[in-house]
Amino acid sequence: VFGGWDHLQRVYLNHSRDVPNRRDLVAYVDSADAFVQGTAADWLAAFERASGGKPVLVGLESNCPEGRCVPVANAALPTPSGIKGYVHVNGGFVMGEAWAVHRVWQAITDNEKGIACCDPTHKGRLDPQLGLGRFALAHPELVAFDHRQEVAANLINFDTDEWPTHYDIVDGAGGRRQLRNKHTGVRPCWMHVPGLYGKKRSKQDPDAIIGARVGPKGREY
Repeated sequence: VFGGWDHLQRVYLNHSRDVPNRRDLVAYVDSADAFVQGTAADWLAAFERASGGKPVLVGLESNCPEGRCVPVANAALPTPSGIKGYVHVNGGFVMGEAWAVHRVWQAITDNEKGIACCDPTHKGRLDPQLGLGRFALAHPELVAFDHRQEVAANLINFDTDEWPTHYDIVDGAGGRRQLRNKHTGVRPCWMHVPGLYGKKRSKQDPDAIIGARVGPKGREY
């Protein structure tokens, strides 16, 4: 059961602390409103490409309510993903070496230098997503951004028809069908659909927008 950001950050903090091999890769991702279309080998290869040798990789999104996440580039400029405004840190995906990921979540939990203050919708409440973005900008030696959606894609469709405009479905290995970024040809390993269970579900439902199922041909998921 989802217990909110406060609960998640404690789970991530404790798990990353307890990983025996501190150089092992860990990935903390949203699940109820997401799906996976890459193998473990795909994830590892994509991480190597996107991280550029840095120990932590975080995902981005194109549409963020004011004050709820951190832009890492000028949203008005063209982006590596080909999606306008795809520059805002989304907390639904963090991957990296356990020691470094733990460093991130420890700073957020401790509100180090005020990086996680504050959630604009709850007076005085810390916001881990803000903390994640601010930590990333303050520590470029540790954190890389998945600009091209190599590992993670956050699909926001509240203001634009993001699904049909930027993605299509193609055949993959083993008879699978995969979602692909039309602009780059990248097939993200993990797809996050924020708002899937909210009031705007009809705009976020992949089946309603694309009119196709992702998975083995002929099999519905």
